[in-house]
Amino acid sequence: MVGEQRGSPGIVIWQRFPGCRLRLGVEIRQPLENTENNACRLFCEALPPLVLSADQLAQFHAAIRVSDNCHGCGRPLQSGEPTLLGTTREGTPIDVALCCVHQLGALAGFSIYYTPKDIPLAMLAQLPPEGKA
Repeated sequence: MVGEQRGSPGIVIWQRFPGCRLRLGVEIRQPLENTENNACRLFCEALPPLVLSADQLAQFHAAIRVSDNCHGCGRPLQSGEPTLLGTTREGTPIDVALCCVHQLGALAGFSIYYTPKDIPLAMLAQLPPEGKA
């Protein structure tokens, strides 16, 4: 836009959970205090949360194809690697590794990819029997 004042380039780092930090390049137009709340706000402005009803959530999960690869670049996922679920800017459901977070237009949630042999035993004990989820 003509005459629009540009901000200073910056990187917002938001720790979603231990071991999963999201980094987002932004233009900072005014000084902000370095807090988790400000990081969360900046992320939600750039990558809005995807709010779904129960029916929409079921459709979303059905549309996400199960894969051992990042949906963005096709790279094989490593066991224990965080992934992000959401939609592209065009609205297509996608599950990407941190390498392809730039392909998300809205964020639905996070997951951690495990190969079946690497799922912790305590986690397996908490899973419902197949077909009872």
